[in-house]
Amino acid sequence: HGSGYVGAPILESIGGHKVSDMSELVSRLQQEVREKDFVEIEFTMAVGPYTMVLKSADVAEAEVRIRELYQLPALASRNLHAEPTPAIPPLVGVAAG
Repeated sequence: HGSGYVGAPILESIGGHKVSDMSELVSRLQQEVREKDFVEIEFTMAVGPYTMVLKSADVAEAEVRIRELYQLPALASRNLHAEPTPAIPPLVGVAAG
């Protein structure tokens, strides 16, 4: 039926607001992180509803760690980012080159 990975979580809402596309996901997440101490992300999973709660103060640091781990310039395409992507700090104790 072409649905891809069967049982994959389906994003329902961020902060109680429905998300219809990737651009809205990025902007809604950025807005919730700016305005609230915690961000609630609602999913529908094969086993039922699931709520993920992120501490807003930790989101920027987590983004940097994910980008470092996977060697990504950003977690979303530039055309999806409403805000600039923070720079990845240089690794301490690692020689360049």
